[in-house]
Amino acid sequence: MTDDSLLWGGGRQTRLIDAVYATVPPTDCTGACAAKECTVTHFAPAEAARLPVAPPLRTVLNQSDPCPFLTPGGRCSVFELRPMICRLYAAAEEGYLVCPHGCRPTGRGLSHAETLAAMNAVQVLGTPGWDRVPDPEGLHERLLRAYRHPEVEPIVSRVQRGLGGGPDNEFVHALGRDAVADVPWEQQERRIVARARDAAEWHATHPTMGSAAQMIADRLAGVGFETAEAAAQAFMDVTEDLLEQAKLVRRTPGAAHTPQAPRRRPSRKRRKK
Repeated sequence: MTDDSLLWGGGRQTRLIDAVYATVPPTDCTGACAAKECTVTHFAPAEAARLPVAPPLRTVLNQSDPCPFLTPGGRCSVFELRPMICRLYAAAEEGYLVCPHGCRPTGRGLSHAETLAAMNAVQVLGTPGWDRVPDPEGLHERLLRAYRHPEVEPIVSRVQRGLGGGPDNEFVHALGRDAVADVPWEQQERRIVARARDAAEWHATHPTMGSAAQMIADRLAGVGFETAEAAAQAFMDVTEDLLEQAKLVRRTPGAAHTPQAPRRRPSRKRRKK
């Protein structure tokens, strides 16, 4: 472990961050990905301060590049000090942090709400100014309470799956700001209900890319792929199939979908000059 003097907040900040780390279930990493999933990523400044100084960390900016802390054998050389985003990978029970190579948490996986709460708590606690947050010891619990609210969880789920649209992202950010500021819960709940209603009304009248992505995700739910290329090909196949259905199906409100023959353009005779 590194010396606490490396951190702006010293021992207290370390304890707060470690307490949130402890809420993430351990994962049984088999190394099946050969570290293909471990790329340059974002983490809080205090998390960076805990890591060994490595020149590649400062020079590699492309997020598709391998993590500079990987060993030649493709294993993590700073596993005990890895940042929150790395700890969450394969610890979630759903969403983009599920390991495509089959590694799973040893216990119950985290929900979308739990994943987002842990990530945001460490981001706030690991950034300069964290000690000006009201009751930083209670921050993680406040975020959990907000994100687990029945009106909020479906929206958090959409955002975590990359399907959020319109007011969804701002809704989640606003909830986080309220939790960080320790706004009284009764006031937060009133805002939650109003914002959730606005989000529902917006989605009812604004089809989004998220709607199309959800259709594709539903078709591929539970399907495993051996390679990224196979997953990409499946995505393309499903997309083409959905597009074909959109061309051949006429959607009438309140009626069953009716097959519709492709429209033929009338032939045009070319005039002779």
